[in-house]
Amino acid sequence: MGENAMLTSAQETVWEHLVDAIAKAYTGAPLTNEPGVRCIYTTVKFSGYLASLTNWHTLEPAVYSLPHNSECETLGIGVFKQILESNEDALERCRTRLSELALPRGVRCYGAFAFDFTEPSFGIWSAWPKAIWFVPKLTLRKRLDEDSLEVLYIASPGTDERDVRADVADLLDAHAAASGQASADHPLFAEAEDRATWSDKVGRALREIAAGKLRKVVLARRAFASVNRSLSEALQQLMGTYRDSHIFAMHWQDRWMLAASPEELVRVQAGTLSVDCLAGSARRGRDPEEDQNLRLQLQTSAKNRAEHEAVVHSVTNRLESVAEQLTWPQEPGIRQLTNVQHLYTKVEGRLREGCSLLDAAICLHPTPAVAGVPDAAAISFIKAHEGWPRGFYTGGFGWMDGDGNGQINVSLRSAFIHYPNACMFAGCGIVAGSDASTEWEESEWKLAPMRTALGDCREEDAT
Repeated sequence: MGENAMLTSAQETVWEHLVDAIAKAYTGAPLTNEPGVRCIYTTVKFSGYLASLTNWHTLEPAVYSLPHNSECETLGIGVFKQILESNEDALERCRTRLSELALPRGVRCYGAFAFDFTEPSFGIWSAWPKAIWFVPKLTLRKRLDEDSLEVLYIASPGTDERDVRADVADLLDAHAAASGQASADHPLFAEAEDRATWSDKVGRALREIAAGKLRKVVLARRAFASVNRSLSEALQQLMGTYRDSHIFAMHWQDRWMLAASPEELVRVQAGTLSVDCLAGSARRGRDPEEDQNLRLQLQTSAKNRAEHEAVVHSVTNRLESVAEQLTWPQEPGIRQLTNVQHLYTKVEGRLREGCSLLDAAICLHPTPAVAGVPDAAAISFIKAHEGWPRGFYTGGFGWMDGDGNGQINVSLRSAFIHYPNACMFAGCGIVAGSDASTEWEESEWKLAPMRTALGDCREEDAT
């Protein structure tokens, strides 16, 4: 069954009820602090997954989010307000502008930002600015164990019930758009990276490390594929296999970013801040005995422990300017994901007075887990030798609300899709003792979530 047929089946359950429910709730909806703006809340019966209502071909900006620490899916459609930035101080400008939004209680802003704000936007990233944040016009939220949707529609000033009815109908029609014309051979997705190129990059990094110029640098590779699954199938596959990660998809300018990230850059809830430090990796075993052996090898590996300790040291030092009462365990634990396991340390503390989620993100990004140590030298090496623009890969994505709460994940285990073409990414931390062949195999484990989600895609990279 094609994507549009599946969407139509799901829409028959919920789409026809949304317009009526929102229009009927308009009259009693309270005004917000912004003159003339109404937040319309209602509920609609729906027993499926919100992921089933997504569509590669939507004509509207859209966002889907299912954090690993939540049992609630969110689907946002359309734009009520947006913040787009492409300057070198894009995150700082976003922080200022987001603080001025005065979001009503319960309203969230979703978005993402790039790895490097000084890098020109070109290639597959040419249509996106460096930072994208938007408040959806229509937000649907659903607990996985319930059979109803929480609906929030934000009505603009000067609208009446008839306007709202027409606008919601138009919004849903655009979101459920039929397939447009797509090129099977898009020129932006033409270059692949082979194993020899990878080995050369790792060799250069090891020479810089031996010379004392770097302690660690994270090198990434990309792989290309054709998408063979609907977006709803891809998201539901990730839900079934990678619920230990934040499953996220964002549509902007005819392109999608899709991720199943295991790493929180920063989370803030009622002033309490937490940060994940993931560095040092091993694959999962084929049976419990092998899995335990690999876990023990990871815990006792001098190379992996050194890589992890460098990340924890850098993160805790950076956080001191925005947080206090910082605590973290002296020995790392193990974070076991479906196909890979990492050394893991959680750092917690309290935000300092006057500091925000984005203040913490600005201090932390990019972390040594995605750049290296020292950070400036590592970023310079990446820009000089990686050979392609990272764009939003190893940037951040997430949400924030008007009370200062929010969550930003590092954009790992991710892909960038201009349907039906996909570019997938994976990175490895290179330190003294790293081996190019071993790191290539590690990158293969890390590419697996997107390859599987997109339908055992036709791989165009040389392995």
